[in-house]
Amino acid sequence: MKVIVTGAAAIVGRLLCERLAAEGMSVLALDRAPVELATVDHRIVDLASAKLGPLFAGAEAIVHLGARFAADSADLADGAGPLAVTSRVLEAAAEAGVGHVVLL
Repeated sequence: MKVIVTGAAAIVGRLLCERLAAEGMSVLALDRAPVELATVDHRIVDLASAKLGPLFAGAEAIVHLGARFAADSADLADGAGPLAVTSRVLEAAAEAGVGHVVLL
């Protein structure tokens, strides 16, 4: 099973990537910062501007940890805020046919 983890350089993302890889999953770790884990494939990606479709192709699940936001965030207009990024991730996941998305 191929799983993509966004926000993989932070502690929760790193621990999740390590656990998924230990369970035999194929993991693609995405973050703006380097993710230096020998057990997973990783890419330095800005979710606000990257073409996500090719990255998400073939994934069965995405765990989106890469955009923290408060409930009152109103940032869809600029395209770079957490809500806009989450919207891009969800749209790209749907277009790529990803069956499961987990948002934290």
